[in-house]
Amino acid sequence: IIELENRQMFKDERVVYSKDSTKRFTPPIWPQEQKQNCISIRSCKNKEITNELIQLALASGEYSRYKLDKRFSEECFVKLYKDWIVNSIDKDFATDVLVASVNNHDVGLLTYKVTGEVSTIGILAVATSHRGLHIGKQLMQCYRESLPPEVTTLKVVTQGVNQIARKYYESCGYSIEDISYTYHLWI
Repeated sequence: IIELENRQMFKDERVVYSKDSTKRFTPPIWPQEQKQNCISIRSCKNKEITNELIQLALASGEYSRYKLDKRFSEECFVKLYKDWIVNSIDKDFATDVLVASVNNHDVGLLTYKVTGEVSTIGILAVATSHRGLHIGKQLMQCYRESLPPEVTTLKVVTQGVNQIARKYYESCGYSIEDISYTYHLWI
């Protein structure tokens, strides 16, 4: 008989958000003082993988169960998210990788996959130094404009503890479709 008291369980709340993509999206209005930064957005699919992109991918995993469950090593977490961005850029893990740059520095990242009528965001991250400048909203707008017309549903998954992301997706018109739980049972 195995004693359950000696096992540690970690619970991750996985929240799936969805949105009808056929509804009109109203782009945000930016205050004049925030327009001074020249933000450009480009596709990085099959392009060079920079350290800035890797750092953005790692930042996107701040609330990941692989980061929060301390039984996973930091090296495991870094490898997982580095592989995620490499596979998104170099392979078919993502349909496209959109990167926002300010003054030739990559400060925002959005990866997505299109499967039939559904498009799912994989990673959305903005560098800490550039948060609050509506870069995420601009990436979302570019993402919406990049989608083929047959896409009718947009989805994104985040962690329940990531209140910033949850509020952000809700402000973009997404609503909760599903909540599920993952447990790590260490033996």
